[in-house]
Amino acid sequence: MYSILLRKYYISTPTMMMSRRILDELGGYDEALSYEDFDFWVRSARDYQYRFTDAVLVNKYVEKSLSTQQYLHRNRHTLSAAIVCEKALALNKSPEDDKALWKRVSYELKWAMITENWEAATRFLAIRHKLKPSLQIRLLRNSCFG
Repeated sequence: MYSILLRKYYISTPTMMMSRRILDELGGYDEALSYEDFDFWVRSARDYQYRFTDAVLVNKYVEKSLSTQQYLHRNRHTLSAAIVCEKALALNKSPEDDKALWKRVSYELKWAMITENWEAATRFLAIRHKLKPSLQIRLLRNSCFG
């Protein structure tokens, strides 16, 4: 689940339920972030299992939701996403994790550039720079031995 969430965050937060114990073990939400739910689910996916129901649990009002604001000029969500990706880099354990994070960072970097959030863009570029050696080694191994 961890790599899947890094690639594409698709959880509708109002539908999620969790054990209080897990929330406490992970230190709760990082309230310094505007995108704290993404951070919590990435951190929790590293070590905990998820369950799914296809039942409709909420009706979501989209017009003025927080998520619709994430692509506004110099929004704070892009910087929060960069911080979450920095945390994820420290959680990564495998080449698959690195590849998933590369994809997430590439997507978020595009939006940081479009919204002119230069601080976030700089942080995303730094993450890509740290990921690049491990991804290049994996690609080299695959081309030589694959």
